[in-house]
Amino acid sequence: MNSSTSRLVPWLAALLVVGCTVVAYLSSLDGEFLMDDHCEIVENPALDSPWPPWQAMFVGHELPARPLPYLTFAIDHALWGKQPFGYHVTNLAIHLVAALALFCLARTTFLLPRLREACGSQADAMATIIAAVWATHPLQTQAVTYIYQRLESLTGMLCLVSLAAFAGGVMRGWNARWLAGCVLASAAAMFSKENGSVLPLLIATYDWLLCAGRPPRTGVRLRFYAALCATWLVLGIQLVAQSKLYHLTGAFAESPLAYALTQPKVILHYLRLAVWPSRLCFDRHWPISSTWIEIVPGLVYISMLVATVLYGVARRRAWAWPGIAFLLALAPTSSILPLAAVAEEYRMYLPLAAVVAAAVLGIHAAIRRWSPAGPTRTTLFRAAAGLAAAWVVVLILMTQARNRVYATPGGVWMDVLE
Repeated sequence: MNSSTSRLVPWLAALLVVGCTVVAYLSSLDGEFLMDDHCEIVENPALDSPWPPWQAMFVGHELPARPLPYLTFAIDHALWGKQPFGYHVTNLAIHLVAALALFCLARTTFLLPRLREACGSQADAMATIIAAVWATHPLQTQAVTYIYQRLESLTGMLCLVSLAAFAGGVMRGWNARWLAGCVLASAAAMFSKENGSVLPLLIATYDWLLCAGRPPRTGVRLRFYAALCATWLVLGIQLVAQSKLYHLTGAFAESPLAYALTQPKVILHYLRLAVWPSRLCFDRHWPISSTWIEIVPGLVYISMLVATVLYGVARRRAWAWPGIAFLLALAPTSSILPLAAVAEEYRMYLPLAAVVAAAVLGIHAAIRRWSPAGPTRTTLFRAAAGLAAAWVVVLILMTQARNRVYATPGGVWMDVLE
């Protein structure tokens, strides 16, 4: 492959990811306003104008305000009025940016010195598969097709952009502009939703596990992490300012212990949906686990997962990062902080990327380990890519069907009752 062709391949791969995502979610554009869309968007006078911005960001909300998403709702109102089509277009655009950020993050990661020998020659193909599977997966529909859950998709998108900027900065010798972009995206994520709080930890573990061999100049890493950790202040100020509203809305409905002991079973449910996304549900009303028979099996499996991941992190194994990223991304909603809803599909928006990456890396490692270098290995890689393409087609069809459920309030409630 000549140099001009090799430079074109990533652009074509990114275009393929965009095309798959648009095909999967084009049917979402016909959907109506649902549930919290009405009280928080349609009937919210604070969103009548994006100016002054602090009005849309902080005033007149029945639920705890997430400033940046609410500002985008006000901008949508200025552009589209109260027509849901435009809001859906914005949600899809956010999801497309997130998919491209994931593609860039994965591709850059595979080209870092730590993984280049094993994954460098397949970096474009593997990154395309990861981004396409993640973007077209029907588990994402609640975060993309349900307008109000832009809170989740925008936060996830900003986390992926920040991680991609960090990876790009490291690849370019700890480039200051890329690192500044990483910090700005982190601040924006903190300004979007509470689960953005894990982003500095995601970046720190990425640095620890994957960036060996790329030491920065003296003081660069320290200054970068000081700026990155300072973005926690953005979230802290919001939490203090709205602490009463969290309690008024029933955000902490269960005891921390009961909630935490229920979450292993919930996490296993999330993983099942990631592997085979059947029986998705808009509002599951997951019960609190109250007996040891309900608690112990899930607790054992998740404890084994946590122990394995922590072992890999301690030994600085590259394979541990998808695992620790999955656990960190779920920590704000699946640990000891009791939320009103025990399980929600949209909470897997960002963690799903780690699950998909782990699966792709696992298959790639198995082929390298169990097949000799040469034509046999090449054939197996091509077969795996073909199966991945077929899986993406299946996911697209399932997502299109799921979008039809979200088209009307009646469809959503029939889905819940079934």
